[in-house]
Amino acid sequence: MAHQTFSCPECGATMKSSAPAGKLLRCPKCKNTFRAEEEDSPGPAKKAADRGERGAEKSRPAGPPRSPRGGVAAGKPRHREDDLAPAGRGKQDEPRGSRARESGSNKTVPILIGVGAVLLLTGAILIATGVFSGKDDTNKNNKSAAAKPATADAGKAEPSTDSSPGGLSSLIQGRQCEQDETNESAKKETKPEEQEDKGPVPPEPDFARDKDRPFLVFDAQGHTALPRAALFTNDSKQVVTVAEDKTVRIWDVASGRPVRVLRLPAGTWKEGVPWAAALVPPGNRLAVAGISSGLGENGGQIHILDLKSGKIVQTFTGHERAITGLAVSRDGTGLASSSIDGTGIIHNLATGKSIVRMVHPKRKIVKAIACAADGLLLATASEDGIARVWNSKTLAIVELKGHAGEVNCVAFNNSTGENRMRLASGGADGTIRLWAPSGATRGLWKQTEDDGQTPVPITSLSFTKDGKELLYTTGGKNARAGLLNTETGKKRIEFKQHTNEGMAGARAPKGELALTSGGNDHESFLWRTKDGSVLHTL
Repeated sequence: MAHQTFSCPECGATMKSSAPAGKLLRCPKCKNTFRAEEEDSPGPAKKAADRGERGAEKSRPAGPPRSPRGGVAAGKPRHREDDLAPAGRGKQDEPRGSRARESGSNKTVPILIGVGAVLLLTGAILIATGVFSGKDDTNKNNKSAAAKPATADAGKAEPSTDSSPGGLSSLIQGRQCEQDETNESAKKETKPEEQEDKGPVPPEPDFARDKDRPFLVFDAQGHTALPRAALFTNDSKQVVTVAEDKTVRIWDVASGRPVRVLRLPAGTWKEGVPWAAALVPPGNRLAVAGISSGLGENGGQIHILDLKSGKIVQTFTGHERAITGLAVSRDGTGLASSSIDGTGIIHNLATGKSIVRMVHPKRKIVKAIACAADGLLLATASEDGIARVWNSKTLAIVELKGHAGEVNCVAFNNSTGENRMRLASGGADGTIRLWAPSGATRGLWKQTEDDGQTPVPITSLSFTKDGKELLYTTGGKNARAGLLNTETGKKRIEFKQHTNEGMAGARAPKGELALTSGGNDHESFLWRTKDGSVLHTL
């Protein structure tokens, strides 16, 4: 085939080729591609006209493809790419780099859209959770700026990449400050290894005098733990109960309603649990003792409370461990106490000093103590199964043996002299024994369960004013209380309202009412001694 001369429509360079008409050619000078056409080599005037015609084609709206001479190409089918591609170039013939850029741009758009969606979702979550709080972040930034030390360039303002108060830079700075503050506080709270404190034991805080000390309490209108002591006031108008919930409750006898609640000095767990109580004549003060602070490590303490104000007016010490029993002499001058340290102590209420110390053989636990009406003799109950009568001046001892187990309680009647004075003792073997001060037995009675065989432990004893009857309480699963005639040994009244263990009992000075406490429900019952009917449940 003969060679023809073709000219590049872009730069005007000429080239020879045997390509047929319509074949794509590439200019060796400008690398432009164009179609071969049957025409003679154009002159310079022709090249200028062609360039002007191509500029006019670009400014004209899209229409049917035109021939290089300006007319519509006759007999040539019209394609969509002919409308889109510039004259002289087909879409399928575009350079590879151009198509690669188009493909890259098409992939970039979805990626940008996805990133934008993630940022929008993250911002919505932060706004909803209150992280972007302009006020808080501004305060944090201010604090951070104030905390920075002054430098030579303090007058120069640092450029800020985010001026909005709730912006991302503020968030990062605020979180960083917060983290630093947290780390500093953690370092400050880190304590070195505690060293053993060998100093003196600190004094017990006087809670009664600390009026500003707040107490958060829940008043159940009754005891929430086992009552340990039950007492009548001298006028029989009020009763006092002391329980392991570390409270003293005063009740009105006529209505059965609580009058006052006194809260004892206490600590965690069993610290402050009272085990014993006694009214101090003329009856406006109450002696309370039990497990002191430090669980007895600081010794046993006896607190004297004013029943009207609830204040601690006096404190006695002397025992090494917890105190189990209290008794006040009839003239109100002496206070006797017993302890699990195996001792009994007589304290002078006027001077606050310990005047007599009674040490039991082998230091066995002393579970209870009682004062005789003559002010000279005392009685103690011990876990070794022996009740002892002590002479407070000579410390002479009379041992009362006969119980088959621990002796839990002792009580004197109101009479004096060898012939009329009586001492009652109650034991874990279920027996109540009546003694003369010399040690002679004056009576023996046994308390059992309903089967008539199983003994029930005697937990408390108290004589009536005339000494003819003895009020007792028992433990066991069928706890009960009763009135026993000391002359005939017969039960006149048996009270069966308590559940489980009954711990304490008292009879009114006039004798018409009895108060017994204990049981699973931590209740106290005021009941009539004539028939055993309940007056009030406290």
